[in-house]
Amino acid sequence: MAIRVNAPYQAVYIHEPLGHEVPALNTPWSVAGLFRFEADVNFNTLIVALYGTTNAASWVGLYMNSDGITCQLEGYNGGSPTVSASYTLQVGQAYRLAIDYDGAGTVRMLLDGAVVLSMAFVPNAGTAGERSLQWGGYGELAGYTDCTIARWRMWTAVLTEAEHRREYRSTVPFRTRNLIHNWPMDAGSVRFDDTMPGEPPLADNPAEPCGDGSDFTYLPSILGVPQVVDLGTSATPGARTVNVPQWAEFVAVHIVGSDDTAVPYTDLASIASDFAAAFSQTGNGAIATAAGGWVCTAPVANWAAGRSVTIAFTQANSLAGAHAFVCFLQDTTGVTARGYGQATGDGTTPGVASASGVSGGLAVALDTRLNATSGAFPGNESGWDSVLTGESTGTFGYWASSRLRSKPITATGTETATTQNTYAGPITLATWAPASLATVAPTVAFPVAADVTASGSNSASSSWAVSHPAATAGDMLTFHLAWDDSTDTTSVSTPTGPNGEVATSIAGPIASSGTEVRAQAWRYIATGAWSAGTRTFTPSASEQWTAAVLKVRAGEFDASTPVGATATRASAGGAETTVLSPAFSAGSTDGGGRLVCWGAVDDDPVIANASAWSTLNSVDRGAVCGTLAARNLEATDSEAFTAGGWRIAGDSGATLAYVIRKP
Repeated sequence: MAIRVNAPYQAVYIHEPLGHEVPALNTPWSVAGLFRFEADVNFNTLIVALYGTTNAASWVGLYMNSDGITCQLEGYNGGSPTVSASYTLQVGQAYRLAIDYDGAGTVRMLLDGAVVLSMAFVPNAGTAGERSLQWGGYGELAGYTDCTIARWRMWTAVLTEAEHRREYRSTVPFRTRNLIHNWPMDAGSVRFDDTMPGEPPLADNPAEPCGDGSDFTYLPSILGVPQVVDLGTSATPGARTVNVPQWAEFVAVHIVGSDDTAVPYTDLASIASDFAAAFSQTGNGAIATAAGGWVCTAPVANWAAGRSVTIAFTQANSLAGAHAFVCFLQDTTGVTARGYGQATGDGTTPGVASASGVSGGLAVALDTRLNATSGAFPGNESGWDSVLTGESTGTFGYWASSRLRSKPITATGTETATTQNTYAGPITLATWAPASLATVAPTVAFPVAADVTASGSNSASSSWAVSHPAATAGDMLTFHLAWDDSTDTTSVSTPTGPNGEVATSIAGPIASSGTEVRAQAWRYIATGAWSAGTRTFTPSASEQWTAAVLKVRAGEFDASTPVGATATRASAGGAETTVLSPAFSAGSTDGGGRLVCWGAVDDDPVIANASAWSTLNSVDRGAVCGTLAARNLEATDSEAFTAGGWRIAGDSGATLAYVIRKP
C-alpha cells in the first residue's frame, strides 16, 4: 500500500520540532519517491517542498498551478517567488518524482530519472529547528494536491540521473551514502516509519488522517524518438546501423513499403525478422499483414543497450521505397503480458488497430502515411502524445511521417488507434502491461571517480605505499596494482588493514606477453574506520608500479559474497594496439552486479577508452600504465561478457575483470 492525500488540511511531513532531520535548504539535497497525481482539485499547492520556517516564510519545491494540472518549480525567500517553466502531469499516471538542489544555485525536477524542469535559485538556509519537508500541500492550509506517495528517500547530496534511475528500480535504497531518510510507506502500522536509525516516523496532520492509497506499478516508457532507417537502395539492403539508447530493454520496429510489386510483402517480413534477431534471439519475430505493413518486437539483449547495433539483412531483393521506424522502450523488466495489432488504411477509410490482453499499461502506435502528392502529416489523435514528426522520400512514394504515440491503457484492457491517412498507410500498435515495483531487484551502485585514489612511481622501489580513500565499517576497498616486470617480480605481499583486516585476492597476478608487465587485485572489507592514507605492499623485487583503489560502500554490494565471477587475459604479442578485457561468463546469480576491469600496459598510455565502459582512473607512470574501468550496464545472470578494448600505440598488456555482486 501507499499513503493517500485527498482532503483539505492533509499533509504528510517531517518537521525539526518533532525530532526529524531536515537539511539546510541552501546545502545540497535530493528527495525522491513514487508519486501518482490522482485528480484535479484546482488548488494552488506545493506537491512536495522543503520549508525553511514554521510560518512558511521561505520554501523551495514543486508547485501545482491553479489549473490543477500543470506544475512548476518554485523558490521563495520573500517578495516574488522564482518560478520555472511548467510541466503537465497526467492524472492517474505513476511517476518516480525527484526534486534536488545542488548547493550552487540550481533546482531540478526529475521524472523517472530524467530532468524535466530546472531553474536558477539560491534558497535561504531556513531557521534551524523550524525546517520541514511536506507532501501534498502545507498542513495548515486548505489547499492540497490529491495524490498518492510511496517509497520516498532523502539524501544530503545531489544524485546523478543514473542513480535516480536505479533508485526507481530498487525496492531498497540503492545509494546509501548521504542517505538520511528512507520511508517505505508500507501498509499497516509501519507505513509512516523511517528505516534510518533514530529517526521518528513521518507525521500526518491529525485534523484529517491520511488514508492508504493503492499499490504502485510501473509502466514501460519510451526512450527518445523513433529512428528512421531508409531501406531503399538500388541493390540489396546490405546492413544498417541503429543507435541503441543506454537504458533500452525492448524494441518495436514498424516497417513500411510502397504498395508495389517491386517490394514483395515477403521481403518486408524478412526484414522484420532480421531486426528482431539483431537485438535478441528470443524476439517475438515478425507479424505480417496483407496490405503493406510489418512490425517486430523483441527484448533488447543486455549487450546491445548503450551501443550501436548493425543489422545485417538476409533477403536479397531491392527494397526501394521501404523504411523502418525503430522505437526503444525501457522498464519492461517484469512485464509478462503484451498485445499487438496492425491495420492499414485503404485510401478512403482509415485503418483501426486494436491490441488487447493487458490493462493499465502503455500503448505505442507507429503510424505512417503514404501520400504521393502532399507533405501533410497525419493529424494527432486525442489523448496521444506525438513524439516524432518526420519524412523520408522513397522511390515509389512519399512517406509523410511516422508517429509514435502513447497513453495508459483503459480499464477494459483494449486500446485502439486509428490511422489518420488519406492514402494507404499502415499502423502498428503494441501494448505492455504494468509490472509491480516489488519485482524489481536492486543493483550495484555505479562506481564514481571520487571513490578512487591513485598512486605509483616510475622509480623502481621495493616498498609500495598505496593510497586509499577513507572508509567506514562494512565498506569494501578493492586494491588494483600493476607493475613493470623487468626484474621478474612474481609476487606481492599484502599488508593488513588498520583494524587487522586481511586482504583477499580477487584475481592475478597475470603477466602480459613476454612478462613485460603484471597485474593483480585484492579486496578488504573494513571492520572499522579507515582514515585516508596508505598501506604498504611489498613486491618480491624492486620495480616501477601504479595502483588504483576503489571504495564500494556498505549496502551497495553483497556482504556475504562480495565478488562473483572473475577472469584474466594476457596480450598475445608485444605490439598489440588494443588491450582487451577478459571474455567470460557471469555466475548464475551475478545478475544486477557491476563488471570492473583493471588493465596493465607496458610503456604506452591508453589513448582511447572502450565503448560502453566508463574509465574511473587511468595513469601512465612511464614504465607501466594502469587503467580502472567499469562497464556501463549491470550484469545479468550467467551473461556471456564480450571483451572491451582500450586502444594503445602498440605494446603488451594484461587485464583482469570481476563482478561486484549486488546487495
